[in-house]
Amino acid sequence: MIYVLDLNFLIDLCRIRGLFDLPRLAGELRMPDGAASNLNGNDARLLHQMPITLCELSGQQMGDVLRLLACHSGLGMADIQSLILARDLEATLLTGAHSLQILARNIGVPTEDVLWVVDQWVQEAVWSPAQALSALEKLLTSGKRVSRETQQVYVQAWGRINAKQI
Repeated sequence: MIYVLDLNFLIDLCRIRGLFDLPRLAGELRMPDGAASNLNGNDARLLHQMPITLCELSGQQMGDVLRLLACHSGLGMADIQSLILARDLEATLLTGAHSLQILARNIGVPTEDVLWVVDQWVQEAVWSPAQALSALEKLLTSGKRVSRETQQVYVQAWGRINAKQI
């Protein structure tokens, strides 16, 4: 499995203190070099320590980026670059941007968010259910919008696993 990361996803991952566990997600991690260039200082140094392959987009891909950007002004260049890379690699786009998730699904690109990754870590015993619940709380207190339905699904799943461990 190949995953393409966007900046929104990395921001959410940092909010829940999950960045250093990212390499434990089963699969290859990729990111457009143009999106990565938006990071600076400590963030850029951290990114270069991670097993993330930075990918340069071709001229054709950049043309696709510009065409989509013209039609979707609410999204940034880095967002669209990640989307185009995921599309062309037939990868899953990891993003925390709701509008990008909608656009991706409309053009056939599968997406997941940070809570899905956390759930994978719980299933693989990388994180405990208590850590996962704490991550959800951190996202919510940071202002991240998570539907009540999504919250309930994860709380019930992680609560069930937590109860089995007690």
